[in-house]
Amino acid sequence: MLARLSQRLPRRIPTVLATAQRHYAAPLTLTDAGISGASDQASIAARVRRIIHPSTHDRIQHTKDLAQDARMQGQDVGARLAADSRKHHETQRAQLRQLHSESTADTAAATLSPGDFGALLAGFSELNDGSACVRVLRQMREAGAPVLAAQYTTALRAAGGARQPAAIYGIGEEMRRAGVPADDARFHVFFEQLVSALARGGQAEHAYAVLGEMQHRGTAPSRAATDALVQALADIDETALALQTVRDAQQRGESLGALALLALLHAAGRGLHLEAFWACWRALQALGAQVPEGDCEAGLRVAARGGDAALAEDILRVMQARGLPLAEFHLEPLLDALVAAARWAPALRVLHAMRSSGVGRTPATLRCLARALAAQPVAAVDA
Repeated sequence: MLARLSQRLPRRIPTVLATAQRHYAAPLTLTDAGISGASDQASIAARVRRIIHPSTHDRIQHTKDLAQDARMQGQDVGARLAADSRKHHETQRAQLRQLHSESTADTAAATLSPGDFGALLAGFSELNDGSACVRVLRQMREAGAPVLAAQYTTALRAAGGARQPAAIYGIGEEMRRAGVPADDARFHVFFEQLVSALARGGQAEHAYAVLGEMQHRGTAPSRAATDALVQALADIDETALALQTVRDAQQRGESLGALALLALLHAAGRGLHLEAFWACWRALQALGAQVPEGDCEAGLRVAARGGDAALAEDILRVMQARGLPLAEFHLEPLLDALVAAARWAPALRVLHAMRSSGVGRTPATLRCLARALAAQPVAAVDA
């Protein structure tokens, strides 16, 4: 029996190692026993697949084990799984970088096939490792390996998804050195991803400059890139630049998303920017989007500062249609502004709107208006 067991055991060891390797996506070796879980003869593409796509069954079992362990320790299951996912992602990235380093050491890069380069590039793109994508593209160019248009595009989108503008710049430089024409569709993807990455990375001014370069070249960004830029500019209170971006998009016949318009509306309310508030308010009403009550009140303050009765009336109409409670403070700032500017016709319209909604009926409001009228020449009041 012991003899039979000793004969079967060596055959079982590689199976156990293979299962563990699929589970952890790591090259395992047993030097003393002369057994290797990552065969040197395996192609680069096969090894990349083992790193990026470990066994689904093993990953499911690993997830179940983690969840059960978290429950037993009284930990939050979601947080534990999220932490493990990040750790697994970093492990995959480290393993793929090691494989890339070993495969391209010294003069080995010249012996890699286009398929091997493509597998490495696809793996780094799936892991959103933009800087590694740049290195692989550079090595492909130096080795004379062809790069497909789809490979450039995938690498650009991977770097853009990870908000890596430096990597996007690097990929664009590789395209230029490889002789990709400036009017090629790949450069459109380059600019689009660069605008989005810069905007989402807190570099709104640079993103706006890149957008200007796109327009100079006669290309337009996607709606997602424009939305990201408008939100980024609104976040830093560059309301005028954000408004210009919205108008440029509207001239191209494009409509922005509600989130970008709401971000700019909020910034316009903070900065009492009448023109930007009006533009966003109209666009949001056309989209049928619901403006938060706080932004409606901010719009009334904007209308009061600008003396725009039409905006105030439209905001009040929307608030009434939504059943929001109106208070006297909603209209008094606008009424005071119109009275101070001696704009009697809109002031009386606002007063009528106030009284129609059940507010503004206190004697103090009428006395304030009467004193202002009495201080004006008769001809001015008649006019």
